[in-house]
Amino acid sequence: MIFLLVVLGVSQSFGFTSTTPKFHETSSSSLKSSSKNEIHVLSNEFSAALLKDYWGKRPVLIRKGFSLPQPAWPSWDLIEEIASYDEAESRLISHVPNDLSSFSLDLGPFRDFSSYLEEIDSRKRWTLVVNDVDRFQPTLTDWMDSTFDFIPRWRRDDAQVSLAPKDGGIGPHVDNYDVFLIQTSGKREWRIGYDSISIKHEFDSLIDEIPVRILKNWEDTSACSFTLEPGDVLYLPPRIPHCGTALTDECITLSVGCRAPSASELVQRVANELSLRVSDAATQRFQDHELLQEPGGSMELTADVKNKMKDLILEAVNEFLDDEAQYDKTIGELITEPKRSREEYPVPLDELDPETIQELGVWSIPHKAIEAVCSGSGSLYRSEGVSVTFSNVLVKEKMKHRLYMNGEMFELDGNDEDDAPVYNLLSSIVTSTPAVSSHVLLPIRHDQRILGLLETLLQNGLLYGSESD
Repeated sequence: MIFLLVVLGVSQSFGFTSTTPKFHETSSSSLKSSSKNEIHVLSNEFSAALLKDYWGKRPVLIRKGFSLPQPAWPSWDLIEEIASYDEAESRLISHVPNDLSSFSLDLGPFRDFSSYLEEIDSRKRWTLVVNDVDRFQPTLTDWMDSTFDFIPRWRRDDAQVSLAPKDGGIGPHVDNYDVFLIQTSGKREWRIGYDSISIKHEFDSLIDEIPVRILKNWEDTSACSFTLEPGDVLYLPPRIPHCGTALTDECITLSVGCRAPSASELVQRVANELSLRVSDAATQRFQDHELLQEPGGSMELTADVKNKMKDLILEAVNEFLDDEAQYDKTIGELITEPKRSREEYPVPLDELDPETIQELGVWSIPHKAIEAVCSGSGSLYRSEGVSVTFSNVLVKEKMKHRLYMNGEMFELDGNDEDDAPVYNLLSSIVTSTPAVSSHVLLPIRHDQRILGLLETLLQNGLLYGSESD
């Protein structure tokens, strides 16, 4: 039986309602009867099983969720180095402690970070935030794939890492997605709201005229406070207000976030697809056959006109949604698109410089790379930070197997006799590390569909080969 602490009430800061913290021990069997205004504190190794009562519903803190050391976790020096890259997304957020209106934002790259810090107002405390760290550190990608294998790869976002000295933080805010906040070094205090807040509530509460989204008060939201130490992990469902403050120097927090399309994003994508669609429903225009039936017709925008236009919209949208093949393509491309701008990534093989091509050897030639995998000389790997999923869909009564990577669709024709090997390959590309090994590839090494797909993925830089396992 897992035992946990339940936290009631808390400390006062940033306008939080304050009560005396209370803790009591309860078992996991009592979770369903727990009060809404409770945040559970577990003490156990991190796992999907621990999250089943919390995922998408309520925060939970897992003490010592990860044993130490964790070699895959990035160091302070590595994050500073990544922050200096042109292709990295980094930002420096600074503020005067206890003054929420003082937050400022500087965008990277930061070539000489130490010198840059010397120019910051001495009253201010700072936090360096770097996104897509997993893209630059393959061992971190492997760790994330293994640790969060219960989350579909298209639902998982990047590894974001923040560095801060004592009193550094990015202020009270909300995120639109599920997030795991993992303390890897130093100590950080987190203040957490019990309830999610709406977009309107957030925008009504934002401090004006500063470049970051900071909540000015939580008067109507009680909150509790925790101190996280290395190995602790805090899970927050979407739109839970929270605020982290470094309690020590060399404070490092690793944030593993999720992604999910909003209704407006889905509608926008469907509308874009409809604008390109050649069909009667999509191109049908409003008509008013009754216009001349009544002399001196009304100049008013009538309910009848609006209802006819509504019917036009619904007919076109329903026709699109009923087209399973097109709808599958639209959703698959949308949910695997990169969330942040990534110039020249992944890099296609034909855009690599000659020196890199020479270093890669056989791995720079797709068909030779596949031969190397078949011979057991190495494996194929997903490019770090690339979202991926796959589907099987009927297109004109023919089965198609689709792989979606980085917002692109790759389609294979079905085989009426036996498509299990193809399914196994696509599943391996999406879920396994390495993505393609010899035991997966050997049974289908003569299938031209498979060879064509793998050569395309290698050529486009979405897969790469390596001798290391």
